[in-house]
Amino acid sequence: MKDAKWFSNQVALVTGASGGLGAQIALELARRDVQLILVARNEPKLEQVAAECRSFTSKPVDIYSCDLTQDASVNELLATLDESYKITMVINNAGLGYFKLARDLSELEINQMLQLNLNALIKITQHFVPRFIESKGGVLVNIASQAGKSATAKSSVYSATKFGVLGYSNALRLELKPYDIHVMTVNPGPIATDFFDK
Repeated sequence: MKDAKWFSNQVALVTGASGGLGAQIALELARRDVQLILVARNEPKLEQVAAECRSFTSKPVDIYSCDLTQDASVNELLATLDESYKITMVINNAGLGYFKLARDLSELEINQMLQLNLNALIKITQHFVPRFIESKGGVLVNIASQAGKSATAKSSVYSATKFGVLGYSNALRLELKPYDIHVMTVNPGPIATDFFDK
């Protein structure tokens, strides 16, 4: 377990931070006095989470509204972050699931899950890996799922994205070990959030 001083020196990017697990992660980091950059599409909800975080920390809590399914928006976000922060911790939490029979999934639903759950996660991670190697340290946390270990009916594409997150992260962990970069996956089951309301 890291000590309080270690946490207070971190600058963390949290995606999908406007609610659910992402918001709770942000609050826990705020309680440990971590400087936060919170990203999600829903700016009003993001501001609510940021306001709560600010009540626990003396460090800045900044928000950025961004649709991570759009490459151009992600590129713009990453350029902005490079100009303003030296990020030491990336928590890729943003995710989306449509749970229905594989034959009933639309092309749009499939592409949204692939883009947000896997492509955006890889894109953001790939952006920070060279920076972490250069600074000889960093933390990458990728939120996967039990669905990435055991697929169930009506979770075909969602499970495929989470299997992808695990495969990517496991290989990356081996590659980055010599640089003291920590790669962690978190594999929760169902959580009482509005995730399944979509």
